[in-house]
Amino acid sequence: MRNVASSVAALGALSLAYACTSSIEVGYDGPGGGSAGTTGASTSTGTGRGATTVSSGGGAGTTATSTASTSGGGAGTTTTTTASTGGGGAGTTTATTSTASTGAGGGEVGPCTPAPLVGINLTDTGWQTARLDPLTGDLTVLAVNGAGSFVQGFSAYDPGTKHLYEFGNSGVYTIDGTTGAVLGFAGIDANDIYNPQVNAAGEIIVIHLLPGGTDETARLDPTTGALTSLLPLSISSYGQAEGTVDAKADRIYQFGAGYVLTLDGATGATLATASIPEFDNAIVNYAGELIGIDYPAHTLGRLDPTTGAITTLAPFSAGTEQGIRTYDPCSNRIYQFAGYSLYTLDGTTGALISTVTMPQQNFTNVEAIW
Repeated sequence: MRNVASSVAALGALSLAYACTSSIEVGYDGPGGGSAGTTGASTSTGTGRGATTVSSGGGAGTTATSTASTSGGGAGTTTTTTASTGGGGAGTTTATTSTASTGAGGGEVGPCTPAPLVGINLTDTGWQTARLDPLTGDLTVLAVNGAGSFVQGFSAYDPGTKHLYEFGNSGVYTIDGTTGAVLGFAGIDANDIYNPQVNAAGEIIVIHLLPGGTDETARLDPTTGALTSLLPLSISSYGQAEGTVDAKADRIYQFGAGYVLTLDGATGATLATASIPEFDNAIVNYAGELIGIDYPAHTLGRLDPTTGAITTLAPFSAGTEQGIRTYDPCSNRIYQFAGYSLYTLDGTTGALISTVTMPQQNFTNVEAIW
């Protein structure tokens, strides 16, 4: 996510490099609702002829009850079986009642609380991890972390660990997304990598700029800073240096000058290339749709990454900060930053939900912590 206050001058050692972007769009399965389950019941009773000598039975009957319950994204199933058998020559009576109930299937978005927005706030004396209230624009400082410089739009988020990966000019910080505390630091040259994304396996995949202007996909170890080369890109994508991820499908979308690449999130292989107009600040919503800003048309649109076709959703003519946006799958909200304004948009229709004016501040690299 990129800096909200692009008009703020560089703050000495806290200067911001206008580089790359990331987004927060990972697998979104939740405990959804659905249709009611089915219930079936059957009862059978059999009688036998008793013996010549009447007997009260060979002891007490037996009763067995078993219950199995499974809940979760798929279905909840409860089965109860009761069997009673009386012994002896008087005959055998068996009564069996079976009831099966199947709950609803898992929805795409669970009924969860809207996610907090956490990012980096730069001050005259250092940097802070802060939480942004999207309704008021107010910041709550979570942790004061000392001196440092950050690359605008250079962050990634892992919902599995709730770790933020914030990229500075000299390395990558691992930050607890809940407390804001710095958990680790690894030295890297941020000028050589861009578009960090967390794949379905929780690995950080980046685009690595090689000497001579060629690019490759690589896996970054945030504890050591080591890069493991994956595969070369068929064309250089540094022209726009922005992208997003669909960790549910394990796909990374890398935008270049006039095209979009679809990459395999695990192997880094290029799966598709499509020509597009200028399409910026894209996210992947819970339904797997690629939503972003169609700048020539001044609209929010849905992009087909295999054909390049854009379906217009809603008008959007506000000037935006490239890379400064995030997505909350819990509330299905896109948060789009433009100067000192924060626009909240519906993640499916693109409709404008609210706008808030933020105080002048140097807040960047924003992620929804869900």
